Amino acid sequence: MNDPGTTPAVWSDPAGFSAATARFSAAANKLAAATDGPVLVGAMAGVNAACGGCHRVYRIEVERPAAP
Repeated sequence: MNDPGTTPAVWSDPAGFSAATARFSAAANKLAAATDGPVLVGAMAGVNAACGGCHRVYRIEVERPAAP
């Protein structure tokens, strides 16, 4: 099922999308392993970068209904 919020690149570039999800997973693992504030801040920056990198290429902003 195609999500209306995904770009065609999700389907035409599966290797790139897979690499982007791997970068996010690695960043999330670093965040989960954070043991103090400075490490947490750095790890969160990595998660934000991974999210943004993927969303710029593979996501289309669509208007979604507001939650009740």
